Amino acid sequence: MHSDLGRTYFRTEHPVKTPEDFKILQYIHENMVIEPNYEQFEADLALYGDDALMLPLLGVHGKTAFQSLVEQWVGTENLVYMLYDEPEVVEECLAVMQARDEETVRISVNTAADGFIFWEDSSTTNINPAMFEKYAKPEIDRWGELIHGAGKLLVHHACGHLKDLLPLMARSNIDAIESISPPPTGNVTLQEAAAILPEHIALIGGLEPVRLMNGTVESVRGDAMELMNDLAGRRFVLGNSDSCPPNVEYEKFLAVTDLVRRSAAAE
Repeated sequence: MHSDLGRTYFRTEHPVKTPEDFKILQYIHENMVIEPNYEQFEADLALYGDDALMLPLLGVHGKTAFQSLVEQWVGTENLVYMLYDEPEVVEECLAVMQARDEETVRISVNTAADGFIFWEDSSTTNINPAMFEKYAKPEIDRWGELIHGAGKLLVHHACGHLKDLLPLMARSNIDAIESISPPPTGNVTLQEAAAILPEHIALIGGLEPVRLMNGTVESVRGDAMELMNDLAGRRFVLGNSDSCPPNVEYEKFLAVTDLVRRSAAAE
């Protein structure tokens, strides 16, 4: 369904509802053929490589198999019931999906990309820490193992409520968490996240969407300055947290860009 206010689409119903549906989903992934598309990436890298950090998506669905069940195929409520009622059916399907995901990683590491990202949308609004630890983290760690073996980086996109997931993410095989969102969008500040995460995991984000939309140019500049001061010396990339809402004035981004450039010049 399309939201005119949010200018985006959102899901109102999930296609997998029964054990039989899981078997169909498993069959689809068992018979899926994963093929490389190096030419498209190389063309994009040649065009944008000097001006952008090119991070190809991992996984068949751009996220771990479990999170794709949560978001795209089953939904949180029905998935919880199915894990209790039909765990063997769910986990057999999940194993096949993870195998296809790993194929995408093995293909991807052969590109010229310096790093990779997966749109996990991690949040305790749709899973709990136990689910993350049992079903998502092992796949993330496997991806990290393969990517680090190729001398490249793994970025975890996590834009939701992370406070109770951060201790687990701190022990995962990732190099950065992207789109950490302070309240009211998320439930943890970047300063709090920095205190939990080890030094080698970089933080990306900090400019909270609601404050970006409703704040003044001066308040947005102030938020950016506070983050830059508090996280000085930390592996940190200042950016908008998750997405930019409609109607955010361009002047706000110019003000933050100017601030960052002036700060870099002063160093």
